[in-house]
This record gives sequence, C-alpha cells and structure tokens, in this order.
Amino acid sequence: MPLHTVLESRSLVGAIDYAGQPTTQPFHDWSWILARTRKTTAEVADLIRNGQRIPTTVEVENHAIRFYPRHWLNRWGENMPVIPSVFQSGEKDSKGRLTLSCGDLFTLGTMVETAQNAVNFYVAVCSWDAGAKARDIYRRIPTLSETDVGEKFLGGIMPAKDSNLESEVAYRSFWRREQYRLKGLGPAFFTKLLYFAAGFDTLSD
Repeated sequence: MPLHTVLESRSLVGAIDYAGQPTTQPFHDWSWILARTRKTTAEVADLIRNGQRIPTTVEVENHAIRFYPRHWLNRWGENMPVIPSVFQSGEKDSKGRLTLSCGDLFTLGTMVETAQNAVNFYVAVCSWDAGAKARDIYRRIPTLSETDVGEKFLGGIMPAKDSNLESEVAYRSFWRREQYRLKGLGPAFFTKLLYFAAGFDTLSD
C-alpha cells in the first residue's frame, strides 16, 4: 500500500507531513502512532515503508493515560467556563488520578454539540496529551479565559465532524478564520482536537 494511502484522510489534518516538514495538507494525525513512542515522523514513515508493525485500531482505541484533575481545578478562575464534567467521570485511583483513553476522546468528540461540550472536549484532549505533567496543563489553562471560548471551540471543531467537508476546511477554521482563533491554540494542538472530533471511523478510512 502506498505511503500516502496510509497517511491521507479526508476527516482530519496533521500539522506535519511524513518527512517531518510543516504542511497544511490533509494527513492522518500522527498522535496515535507517536504517543509516548519517542519516534519521529520520519522514523514512523520508515516503519510503514518497511512493512513493520504499527498499532492496530483496537490498540489505538485502548491507549490510555492518567491525569490529575487538581492540576486544572487549582487554577480554575471565575472568568472561565463552567467546570467540565470530565473531572467527574470515572473513579480516581489512590493518587487522585482519572484515566482517559483514545476511545473516550473519540466518544466525547461525537458529543460536541454545545459550547460547554466543546470546553469539556478540549480539557479532555489536553489531559490525555499532557498526562501527569502539571506544567503542560498549566500552559493550556490561559486559553480558557478567552472571551467566548466555548463558542470558538465549537465553531472550530464542527467542520471536522462534517464528513461532507474536506479536512482542510476544519484546519482553516482555527488557523485562518479570525472568529475562531484562540490565544495559545496553534496547529500543534488544535489538530489533535480535529482528529478526535472527526471520529474513530477515520482510522480505518
């Protein structure tokens, strides 16, 4: 199977191409392959090119991390949206951590229909991406103080959920459309939002 057949997807946009160079072209998101593997995109491309094993869709769906809700709650301000329901989902472990899997994020992505849904989804994806690293969470919190942040998340995410739209439309919704741009939310992260919002079915496209 040609490399581009593996990588290209109409439903989402990557911020890097298989050679590791910046691009605005629609590519399959790499986070499910790269997550905590310490491999560059070029190394992953070599694995695919040489026919070596990459994760199955089941392994992708079950890939999970633990995060501390308190890293968010300790800095949640009055000028921020209602505290997301993701902090009340599941049972905490002995250290106060909750667990989120890729499958959970795909499910939350399908539920994004309101501004508050979108905020909940953003926090969940951030938590999965950062894991137990407080500093990475702290970097994502200021975005939530932006004016109309929930509506902007919603407006930027919805094109990724529409199978009739090209993935580039979703990318441009956050990157080029002024009404949806948010401070601190660049391509390196909003492509993760678009990836999970597009739905789990895109993995088998």
